[in-house]
Amino acid sequence: MARRSDHTKEELQDLIIDETMKLLDEVGAANITARDIAARVGYTPGTLYTHFDDLADILLHVSVRILVRLKTEIQGAMDTATDPADRLLEMGYAYLGLAEAHPHWFALLFNHSIRKAQSVPASVQQIVDSLFDVLKTELAAFDPNATQDELELGVGALWGGVHGICTLSLSDRVVTQRWRADRLVLQTLVSHFLTSWSQAATGRQRTSTPGRGRTRATASGG
Repeated sequence: MARRSDHTKEELQDLIIDETMKLLDEVGAANITARDIAARVGYTPGTLYTHFDDLADILLHVSVRILVRLKTEIQGAMDTATDPADRLLEMGYAYLGLAEAHPHWFALLFNHSIRKAQSVPASVQQIVDSLFDVLKTELAAFDPNATQDELELGVGALWGGVHGICTLSLSDRVVTQRWRADRLVLQTLVSHFLTSWSQAATGRQRTSTPGRGRTRATASGG
C-alpha cells in the first residue's frame, strides 16, 4: 500500500533523493526508472512528479547531493594534513576514493547530460567554485606572487590531471587496462606538478628582483 501522508513535502523530496542515490550506486543511472524509485520510497510513480519535473530532474538533485558528499570528504581529508602539498595530495586521494568506492556516482557527475531546457541549480556551481577555490588557495601558498590567471590555469591543469587518473582507474577498456591508475600514480602527478609550480615561482621571483637587470647589464658591459 502506497504511503500518501507519512512525510512532509520536504521529507519526501529528501527521501526520493536518498533512495535514488542508493539505487544509482547499485545499478547506474541508465538502469533507473521512476517505478523503481517509487517502489523504494513506498509511493506511486505519479507522486514523484509532484515534487520533481521528471527523472532527469531527480538525477540532477542527486548530483548536487553527490557533490556535497565529495566536498565533505575532501575537507575531512585536508584536515589531517599539515602543509599545502599534503593537503593537495589528500584532496586527490579523497577524489579518487569517491570515484573508486562509488563509480556510478562519479559517472553521473561527469557523463550525464543536462537537457537544454534544464537549468543547473546555483548550488552546483557554488560547490564546484568552492572546491576550485580550495585548490587555488593551496597553490597560492606555493607562489604568493602568482596572478589570478596563473592560479586559474594551475587549478585547471592539476584538477584535469587528477580527474584523468580517476577516469583511468575506473576504465575497463582494452587500451587503458595496462594503465589503470592507483594512489602512487596520483602521488607522482601531484609531486611533479608542485615541483614545477615551485620552480616557476622561483624563476619569476628571480627575474623580478630589483637590480638584477642592472647587474647583468653592467657585467656584460665590462
